[in-house]
Amino acid sequence: MAAFVAVCIGVIVLRYTAPDAARTFRCPLMPAVPALGALISIVMMASLGAAVWMLYGASLSIGLLIYLAYGFKHSRLNQSK
Repeated sequence: MAAFVAVCIGVIVLRYTAPDAARTFRCPLMPAVPALGALISIVMMASLGAAVWMLYGASLSIGLLIYLAYGFKHSRLNQSK
């Protein structure tokens, strides 16, 4: 649900910051639909229990560590010529 909230907010931001960009899809009733999608997801997330939030935090932390470790090792900026 957190990813869905990020996508909904990202759609709104991109529509206003890059209005001339090529669009591969249309969003009806912009910005109401993505705003409602984000709001409903946030309300649903707020109703989750503590155990779910702990698991979410743990999986997010582990995923972030893997992403950073891979990124530092395979970064184009880190390669010497």
